[in-house]
Amino acid sequence: WLALSTLDEYKYWNTRTHFSTRPVLHESQKMHVKLFGFSLSVPVTILALSKNDEFMWQGGIAGLFTGKHYFRLVENTNGSTTFIQGEDFSGLLVSILMPFLKKELFALYADINKDIKLQCEKT
Repeated sequence: WLALSTLDEYKYWNTRTHFSTRPVLHESQKMHVKLFGFSLSVPVTILALSKNDEFMWQGGIAGLFTGKHYFRLVENTNGSTTFIQGEDFSGLLVSILMPFLKKELFALYADINKDIKLQCEKT
């Protein structure tokens, strides 16, 4: 949880995404995302920031293409933790844009997973 909740540190270890300012629950801000070799600035709102449980934000263009991205932590009976990253998309353009975005988004998620793993191993 420490790696996920130290939000103002993202820009130092996350190679593909970071927030313009420290995220605050239910407030809008900019997230910078590297897709297709370009840095995009996306308006997002933090929807959940529950210690040792979940960090979720929503961004995009309402009604057209919106994603709810989340990190969830599940405590296992053996004392380990399972990390779950996901994103749910909605809007009129999802079915049109997803064939073009799918490969890049999966690469983005894989890079974030790798970055989080490395950061967790440091802390």
